[in-house]
Amino acid sequence: MPKLRIPLPVNDEELALLTQWYFGAMLHLRTLSCSGKHGSFEVAENYDSYHGDHWLHSKCCCRGYDHSHDFWDAVLGKLNCGGTARASYGQFTTNGWRSSKRLARWIDSRNRGRTSNPRPVFVRLGRQRRGVEKSLIRGERLLSCCRADGEQAVSIPRSN
Repeated sequence: MPKLRIPLPVNDEELALLTQWYFGAMLHLRTLSCSGKHGSFEVAENYDSYHGDHWLHSKCCCRGYDHSHDFWDAVLGKLNCGGTARASYGQFTTNGWRSSKRLARWIDSRNRGRTSNPRPVFVRLGRQRRGVEKSLIRGERLLSCCRADGEQAVSIPRSN
């Protein structure tokens, strides 16, 4: 599967908006560490709280785990191992020195307890409720199925 084309967050606020757009729920990282090219993460929220009934990647969508993997792979780097127990977690290898620097700044911001304003692209994603902007970024449009807000996990290829 090709890598997701999504804007890459540089702080916790941007991650929350991006996950709200992608998963339908704001997620936060319990842990995020990176040393050189290698790092690890764990999501603070329980997996079932955003992958159960009435969510985009629910029981009627068997690709829930794969969608979660694809998301974290795009945001953090190539996942080497991990999975889902109570929450999504894993170890990754960054996608080059720019990715390593971005994650180092993000971790420094977390360690200092700083909050930052999200960039405009993340604010737009946070406001997005339908698949219009998703189709521009992900290359496909998602329709509704199994979500409380009426959205589905049916993928329709984007027409050019």
